[in-house]
Amino acid sequence: MFNVLLLKGNKNKTKMNYVSLILSQLIMLVVGLVSEVSPSLGAIFASAPTGTPLSLYISVNGKEGLERQKAFLEFTAGSITGCFGLMAFSLCTRYMVLYGGRHSTNLFVILSAGFLGYFAFYYFFKRIISFQLEPSIDDMNKKDLLHQNNDGGGELSNM
Repeated sequence: MFNVLLLKGNKNKTKMNYVSLILSQLIMLVVGLVSEVSPSLGAIFASAPTGTPLSLYISVNGKEGLERQKAFLEFTAGSITGCFGLMAFSLCTRYMVLYGGRHSTNLFVILSAGFLGYFAFYYFFKRIISFQLEPSIDDMNKKDLLHQNNDGGGELSNM
């Protein structure tokens, strides 16, 4: 239902790719079915990069050149941050289950601890680590030299 609302609310000139929408819903269905069989296996499937290639495709689709490279850099920076954020979420929820006492089975408390760990990690990670989101001038110059070099297999010429 939420995805349908997103489609109706999309007033940009870009159109929603229905194949990617159906594929993402199919992935969620598989994760749900696997979780019914084994919660452990469901967690592995849920944290596996099943949606990552699809998200990456959507993020860079239709972009060219430096704009495409910037989209790749932004995506991978977010992916790395999200990966470690998921680890912080998992560690905090596990800690609450193991040491939470009478709250160890309260889903609200467990999820609250997990999201608190996730957002705390995200906040401190952003303060400490700064990813390069723009290609450097040297990278752009090297690419220009590679494209301009006509005499030998794409290697940089000695100038």
